[in-house]
Amino acid sequence: MEYPQLAKRVELVDQDRLKELICSRFSIAKEAFDGLVFFQSNRRLVSLVNADHMPPVGHRVQATGLPFVHTGMAMPKLTTAATFFIGSRAKRNVIDLTHSQTDAFLSREMVILLDGQLDSCSDAGYVIVRHQGVIVGLGFLRVSDDGCATLESYFPKSWSIEQGSTAFDGPGARP
Repeated sequence: MEYPQLAKRVELVDQDRLKELICSRFSIAKEAFDGLVFFQSNRRLVSLVNADHMPPVGHRVQATGLPFVHTGMAMPKLTTAATFFIGSRAKRNVIDLTHSQTDAFLSREMVILLDGQLDSCSDAGYVIVRHQGVIVGLGFLRVSDDGCATLESYFPKSWSIEQGSTAFDGPGARP
């Protein structure tokens, strides 16, 4: 099957709506997407590519662009690649973790959040996770009726560390 024309796939995505959704959720300047366009990669995934991108003529294209957001759910979910792409620009719905919380997050464990860690969060939902200012990944913030906040880790399984271990051991470890 031939990869359909990129221009046709760009038309399938409401560019302004998707940019607004991402920019408003994470308080990112819309200029972050200047010169870029979203396109429908497949029925469940929207990817991002340079607006002037031209796939090579005469070659079968398997994939192009940066996988960006999973669609078809109540709240579209950023891919890990997208999280790292926009994470440093985000000002809202960002959670900074402590050392031990980061290890739990990297182990894909549920993280109990402390007072003050929700200061930049507007509501429950997807959040960008950092440790000491470095983007770590995407998580899902849940706040119970009694005010207890937990963070579900969406750190990729294939990258995760063993539960109970730390990512901060070794010669390059920081206290």
